Amino acid sequence: MKWAELKREFDRLLRQNQKIKKILSKKTITYRDANTYAIEVGNIMGRVLSKKENFPDGITYEEAMETLSPALTHSYKLAREAALKAQKTINRKAGLNLNPSVSKPKADLIPGIAKEIVSRGGIEGFEKKLADQIGRFTMNGVDDTVSVNAYETKALGLAPKVVRVAEADCCEWCSDLEGEYDPEEAERLGVYRRHDNCRCTVEYVVGNVSETVHTGKEGKIKYRTADRNKRIKNDQQKNQDEKRARAERVAKEKLDSLRSGRK
Repeated sequence: MKWAELKREFDRLLRQNQKIKKILSKKTITYRDANTYAIEVGNIMGRVLSKKENFPDGITYEEAMETLSPALTHSYKLAREAALKAQKTINRKAGLNLNPSVSKPKADLIPGIAKEIVSRGGIEGFEKKLADQIGRFTMNGVDDTVSVNAYETKALGLAPKVVRVAEADCCEWCSDLEGEYDPEEAERLGVYRRHDNCRCTVEYVVGNVSETVHTGKEGKIKYRTADRNKRIKNDQQKNQDEKRARAERVAKEKLDSLRSGRK
């Protein structure tokens, strides 16, 4: 289905969403609003796109990109626009005469999703995961805005923080990432990373101005540096071990295939 047709369905569902209506009716919005908006936009786009008729069996990479590229770019921009409005509010409250920096989606993410669809021969059995990937990609519109603006204000000699707040009943890995970070530390420790179905929130704070997003939690955010760094290091080592094991398994399978071919 062409993007123009999909967009009509997307726009209709967007107009009907009560959470989005409430946010759009506000004169100013916070990062809490921007995150909620991004989650809703991503959920709607996921529902619209993750249908078999949009990615039929045998679909080519070019055909998949023809649908994915305009759709995901649109949902990313909507989330980014909400984040920029929240950032303008924070800049104004902090006395910063700055226009927020505009982020761009990572160039390889949409092609990566298209390649996965093509490698599967379509999306049958992949619908839920595809919808989740679309949701996470949309939330990047907020996360990336936080990142670029934190770097910009630090370059001006200020002391911005990136704050990650875990959603209610989150996993242990996300819980350990909860806290306040320097912009460089946030990048190094993977604060913007999201696993499947992750809806934790990331925001920008400067000076005494905070629009902290509490998703089912109240009170002071915990900052557990030692435990967090240890767990992240273990997680990185685990990923390296899994990659090494996969490479060894593929090499063994190729060797076994060569040996069987000689018999």
